[in-house]
Amino acid sequence: MKNQSFDSLYGCPQHPGEIGTAPNFTTFPTVVYWVNPIRTTADCFNSCSPPSSRLPPGMLSLNVPANFVANSTSYTGDGYIGLETDRIQKHDTADHQYYYAEYIEGNLNDSLQAGYIYKVYFYAEYTNYRNTNLFGTASTKNLGLYFSDTMVADTSRFYLSFTPSISDTSKFISGGWTKIQGRYKATGHEKWVVIGNFFDSGKLRLNPVIHGDSLGWYQSYYFIDNVNVSLVDTENIDTIICLSNLTYPIILSADTPGWKNKWSTGDTTFSISVTDTGVYTCVLTGNPNIFSPVDVIIKRFKIQYFSRPYLGPDTAYCFGDPIILASNKAYPRYKWNTGDTTSSIKIHYPGNTYILDGYNGCHNYDTVNINFYPPTPLPVVSDTSTCANHPITILPCSCVHPIWYIDTTQTGGAFPTQFLKIGGHKTIYVTQTLFNCESNKVPVNIEITPLPSFHIGNDTTLCNFSSLIIGDPNNNLIYKWNTGDTGCCIPIKGFGTYVLQGTNRCGSSYDSITINEGKCDKCVWVPDAFTPNGDGRNDVLHAKTICSLRSFHMQVFDRWGDIVFISDNINYGWDGIYLGKPAAEGAYYYIIEVYKDAGSSKKQVVKGDVILIR
Repeated sequence: MKNQSFDSLYGCPQHPGEIGTAPNFTTFPTVVYWVNPIRTTADCFNSCSPPSSRLPPGMLSLNVPANFVANSTSYTGDGYIGLETDRIQKHDTADHQYYYAEYIEGNLNDSLQAGYIYKVYFYAEYTNYRNTNLFGTASTKNLGLYFSDTMVADTSRFYLSFTPSISDTSKFISGGWTKIQGRYKATGHEKWVVIGNFFDSGKLRLNPVIHGDSLGWYQSYYFIDNVNVSLVDTENIDTIICLSNLTYPIILSADTPGWKNKWSTGDTTFSISVTDTGVYTCVLTGNPNIFSPVDVIIKRFKIQYFSRPYLGPDTAYCFGDPIILASNKAYPRYKWNTGDTTSSIKIHYPGNTYILDGYNGCHNYDTVNINFYPPTPLPVVSDTSTCANHPITILPCSCVHPIWYIDTTQTGGAFPTQFLKIGGHKTIYVTQTLFNCESNKVPVNIEITPLPSFHIGNDTTLCNFSSLIIGDPNNNLIYKWNTGDTGCCIPIKGFGTYVLQGTNRCGSSYDSITINEGKCDKCVWVPDAFTPNGDGRNDVLHAKTICSLRSFHMQVFDRWGDIVFISDNINYGWDGIYLGKPAAEGAYYYIIEVYKDAGSSKKQVVKGDVILIR
């Protein structure tokens, strides 16, 4: 029975009725493992609660021994539970009307095993308490204990009408601590106990102590302590014979010379020979020549095989792993060499031998040796570099059975080659494994260099090439032009195709540009339309040229002849804004005046229309 004397608390009781009500709790409030099964509320008393002398006026003390109910020491430990087991109205016809009762519900360590006999008892003390002078007090015969497979939880009820599993109706409980006990044969799976009054109103038995008013109201209040449920190991069995294998026949002897024997097999001999498991009974009737306080002796013999548990093979585990040892068979009682008495235990101590005794009338043993490997050391790693799309032939890890991780949250595996396709800085993680025990993760930094990538420009047409420079600067490359130059960028020296080779440690790449010769008499032109709508395409009206210009001047007019845009820089175009606002859609007129290179004094004038579209 868990917390059988109500001594283990989550906090000292401060007020009556503080025990939690099933099932609306996530832990067991106030009293560990005990709750109220129905709407009525039991009281918790404990020596940790202050006495009335230390409380404000009007506040009820829950101290042990002195409290608001009585001055009573606990039967064992530091506390007890208080139950108003009856609140009834007595009628002239001698029957009773049942109105209210309190109960306490607790949790067993393990479920009861079907067919086994259990010894059950608890202690109750009558208090003579009444919460109003209008009530009389009465002792009762009706206290009992009820077993349940599941938690009893019904907050709509004020009393229970179950048939108790054990009770004692032989006498009124009106003195000091009284033991209420009985034997119970389990049906199997019982896990909860409820203590209180389970009799219906027609069977109530009260013994008035203090008479109440003319209405005839009575109440009974009891302290409850030391609840115990334990297996009766050899209920009505005198001798248990445990067998490891077929060792028949087995001789059973009554060992009572001079008595008359009658065996359950029908034999009447002093001893019998049996060839099967089971229970054998011998009834012995009195011998007139031998003094005995009894006339009949019944001896019972039980023959059964050992039913040994299996804890698994001897093995070793990784240090820090949670290890659970569990019996593969059910027994009424378990005992480990660690002192634990549950069906399973959690291993905390490396390198130990663990022994389980599963008792069912025979002691059934199994032993297992558990070792723990020490923590696996971290792998030795080194940061490295590689080329994109090139495999790493020597892994940057001095480790045994490495497991690689892209990050700390993903599942590990082989070296992740997929991330080598893109250049840049990458961090991955690696562990090593010894004896199937994995180490912690260690980061590895990898610098991935891509093949050279550059662009030296699009093919173009020029009427001269005196000022055009081509190339793509990149300080990490080695350059080589088909002209013999080795810089990143060069001025063009004539019309034709220029090829640049860029090289880094991962290889070489190439790009080329072709410079075509154009006619310089028509080296400036303007597109037919532009769309300044902010989409990044054709948003600005620019003049285009294939010539080297000495000067440039551009004007744009609306249809009324107003100038809406002026520019002296061919790279500075009109974005469609006039006087701070978007210009209207429609046709506009432009005039461009240019002077070509310094060797020409002839001005070229270009005129035309352009459409603004939004």
